Amino acid sequence: DNKESERQEKRIKTLHDLKATSKLLPSSAILPLYEDLSFFIVGFPIEASRLLFTLIIRTGGTVFCQYSPNISAVIVGDSANEAYIKLLKKESPSLKFITAEQFVQNVKAKSRKF
Repeated sequence: DNKESERQEKRIKTLHDLKATSKLLPSSAILPLYEDLSFFIVGFPIEASRLLFTLIIRTGGTVFCQYSPNISAVIVGDSANEAYIKLLKKESPSLKFITAEQFVQNVKAKSRKF
């Protein structure tokens, strides 16, 4: 089915982008890009979640494994439950919802400044 193959392609591209972005960061130092931000990752396969988790930590951010009022942004994958996302948006209107692609673009743009 066409929609499923598109989702699969998108997942592969996201994984590739996350791996490539990870290689841009210095291996030992933490870049202070997201020191004041905390993230919640939802709707990603395990390998992509692991890479996102690592990127967030290596850019100074915090990752929550379950919803918390302290979260600044939710990184939403294509497997996220839409009803759950709607509920989060309703309960926390100030939350930012971003895609992995947007997160990767932000990291790439900000890491160039270092």
